[in-house]
Amino acid sequence: RFRFHGATRSAYWVFLALPLLTVLSLMALGPFWHHRIKRYLHANAAYGRTMFTFSADVSEFYLTYVAAVALSIGVFVGLIGLVVIGVLVAGVGAGDAPLAETPDMTMGQMMIFLLPAFVYVTGVLGVQAFVTARLQNAVWNRTRLKDQAFVCEIKTMRLFGILFSNLFLTVLTLGLYRPFAQVQLARYMTSVFCLAPSGSFDEFLASEQQELSAVGEETAELFDFDIAP
Repeated sequence: RFRFHGATRSAYWVFLALPLLTVLSLMALGPFWHHRIKRYLHANAAYGRTMFTFSADVSEFYLTYVAAVALSIGVFVGLIGLVVIGVLVAGVGAGDAPLAETPDMTMGQMMIFLLPAFVYVTGVLGVQAFVTARLQNAVWNRTRLKDQAFVCEIKTMRLFGILFSNLFLTVLTLGLYRPFAQVQLARYMTSVFCLAPSGSFDEFLASEQQELSAVGEETAELFDFDIAP
């Protein structure tokens, strides 16, 4: 059985104190807070009587978020450039002619103003895919269950493609594609995640089950519970 041994005092620190400190630090502690959330969840989990271990370093979170901020700034600068170019082109193309006399140019102007929106959505999804891929890989590849390791190999571009297609089809179908999008995303995330056992995993499972059974039997005898069929 899976168990969780997180203490309430630690939960108050991770989920109440650290968010306040993150806000007071102007989000400078954001990666540190995210790292502590993952460590609290993973390091306090257990299978049977064996605790999970979590060895991801906080520097990986900071590097990921710094890179994400840099990508976001690049997207923002690109958007400003596109907007400026669009305004200039629209002004030069329209000139003093009435709007009704330049239908072709009006369509071109619409495409120019739709391009920044497309770049914005693409940029947001790209940053989201980058952060998710790096952090999920870092977290799970450094989580262990005794000698058993986990392998997570999320590809940023593949995840971006899934997120983009899911959003496009969801908007196109007015939200009807949303359940299928969730299934597609879940299917990909599980396809790139696996357990890499060290030795025989069957022996490990049998050992954990035997230990739990022994504890359960002794506890039942201690309280004089009759659980026989």
